[in-house]
Formats: sequence, structure tokens, C-alpha cells
Amino acid sequence: MVGAGPGAGVTHTGILLAEFLEERRGARTLFLEVNNHRDIQYIQKSRFSADYESLEGRGLEELCLENYDYIIADMGTDLNFWKKGLPQEARAVLVGSGAPWRQGRFCQAVKGVRQMAPELAWQGVLSLSSQKEARRLTEYLETPVAVLGWQPLHEPLTAACEKVFLSLIQGGRK
Repeated sequence: MVGAGPGAGVTHTGILLAEFLEERRGARTLFLEVNNHRDIQYIQKSRFSADYESLEGRGLEELCLENYDYIIADMGTDLNFWKKGLPQEARAVLVGSGAPWRQGRFCQAVKGVRQMAPELAWQGVLSLSSQKEARRLTEYLETPVAVLGWQPLHEPLTAACEKVFLSLIQGGRK
């Protein structure tokens, strides 16, 4: 997961997805904070979390094969992590705000990630937007964009939120 900008909601969305996979799907799941150590206190609220540096440099593929069905890697806004290589089954998700004053940043981020990692089938998730805006952005960007809406941590997910998460785990490489 990559954020379209600071405060895009990557950490929050990633923890929600980890809880969904673990609790609703029964999958062994790890939420991995890759590069923003300011978020460590925040992610410790989730029992599925770890700090990338604490894993002693092991690669994501090794971790997947070893212990987990899913690893959700929170890269903040650092696209350089993609250059380090991802497991074959990787899903690429860009999280951003669909608020009108932030849509330009989201559109730029989608174009940027497509250039950096064109082999991945990128999907977008908007935290604040309407379904109408998501459809408009999907057409404009030619990239699937879904609306997550506001969802508090550690609370039952809405049906709409579960639908978005199911679409994320069913996506993949081109």
C-alpha cells in the first residue's frame, strides 16, 4: 500500500484490511510498517503488526512463505520500496482522499505509481469520496478506484468496506 500524500490513510486502511483478513477470512496476516517509524505507536494498536527494520532484513517473499498468508506492507508515500522486489502474488494499492481539494494529488500519484511499477495492476482506494467521484476517477485514470468511507478501527466493517477489501485481495499482477 502506498499513500497519495501525507495523511492519506494508508496505515489506517492497512490495519483495517489486516483485521478483515485475520478475523473474517481466517488468514495469517501481518501489517508491516516499512518506512514511517512515527506510525509505530499507532500500529501497535493492531495485534498483527511489525516494523520492517525489526525483521532483520528478511525479504517479503521469505516472510510470506514462512509465516503468513498475507503481508500488508505500508510504504507511506515512499515508492522506492517497490524497486526492492515483491512476491509474485503482490497486490498494489494506492490510498488517498477523494475530497475535491485532494483529487489532483491522487491523480498525480496514480500516474506516478503506474510509471514506477507498470507490471502491477494498481487499484485505488479513496477514504473520503462519493461513489460518483470514484466512477469518474476510474474512467479518467483507467484504474479501478473504490470508496472505503470512514471506518473506525476494531469495529465491525460495513458491507461496503468488506466489498472493497474483497476486491483488493482478488486483484493482482497484469
